[in-house]
Amino acid sequence: RVQLMTNSPCGGIFALRESIAQYLKDFRGMSVRPEQIIIGAGTEYLYGLLIQLLGSDRVYAVENPGYRKPERIYNSYHVSCARMSMDEAGVQIPELERAGADIVIQSTHKTLPALTQTALLHVNGNRINRELLKRFLHIYQTSSPSYLLMASIDNALSFVERKGSEAFGELVRQYGEMQKRLSHCRHLSFLQPDEEKQDIGKLVISTKYTDITGKQLYDILLEKYHLQMEMATESYTLAMFTIGDSSPGYERLTGALLEIDEKLFSKVKAETDKEIDDFVITEDKSAEDALPLSEAWDAETEEIPLDEAAGRYVGEFVNLYPPGVPVLVPGERMSEKLARRIVVWLKQGLTVQGIKIRKDEYLIQVLKVVHGKQSLE
Repeated sequence: RVQLMTNSPCGGIFALRESIAQYLKDFRGMSVRPEQIIIGAGTEYLYGLLIQLLGSDRVYAVENPGYRKPERIYNSYHVSCARMSMDEAGVQIPELERAGADIVIQSTHKTLPALTQTALLHVNGNRINRELLKRFLHIYQTSSPSYLLMASIDNALSFVERKGSEAFGELVRQYGEMQKRLSHCRHLSFLQPDEEKQDIGKLVISTKYTDITGKQLYDILLEKYHLQMEMATESYTLAMFTIGDSSPGYERLTGALLEIDEKLFSKVKAETDKEIDDFVITEDKSAEDALPLSEAWDAETEEIPLDEAAGRYVGEFVNLYPPGVPVLVPGERMSEKLARRIVVWLKQGLTVQGIKIRKDEYLIQVLKVVHGKQSLE
């Protein structure tokens, strides 16, 4: 019991790291020492470590279009972040150089036909000490990399070089045909491709003002039509496409959505729905009111009911998952509006990381004392 109440070592509990190392040896054929394994509290924490290693005075580039989670994390650390346009080969290097970005992390499994977990780290200019970067990466990386993943990256780059224009052209054609057919839906609506909002690799299916939620649509597509969506939230479901998707795949999804749409009913927006409908996850928050993440991360916390958390500084990342974007990071204040919103998500069956459920009560970690005062003012 005493061990459960103590803070874990910075690299993770050693016994767990030993178990992971043994697992990698037995089932993956990898020779990894426990000292080479770092246990992190999710993507946010590990990206934070990367920022601490490379410095907060750098410019971090992210793909546009691309996954927005890294950008949210960079913003929470108050580091400079630049969006980089992409073509069929990935990030446009000339634009990367013009923006003055020092580092860009390119997720090849999100934009190219590569296996999950594959990514590239690009370094630009002479502000980054490459030898020092390698030294730090060796602390967190295994000395026995997965050659399957590395071969997957090489294969993806080779494929794009040989057939990229043809493959991406077919993706554009198939996506356009699907959009035309789905325009006949009477109840479901779809976010149109826009460079600032989304790319043609994604289809945002809105269930707003219908009689089902985004999560219910997600479950129907999976259980009845055996179609795996990327994610769902209360009012939309997200489908993703790659250059590896075939015509039958587009046909199955299009047919399923048209069939579902025929059975739906529309509902009129009620006045009581206004607060929920107009809510934006990224609420306006005063940077002056928030505590530095480095200070909040190691501060003493206590667990309280969610309905008593308004005005308190949270002591844990609160993420709506998927997509895993932080709604709050340690050191930010919980508002009454957001607390009510989180309850709505939970009752709809969505996963909110950082919230515990115990005997039908929602609990959250908040900072116990801030600068010698209670965090609730």
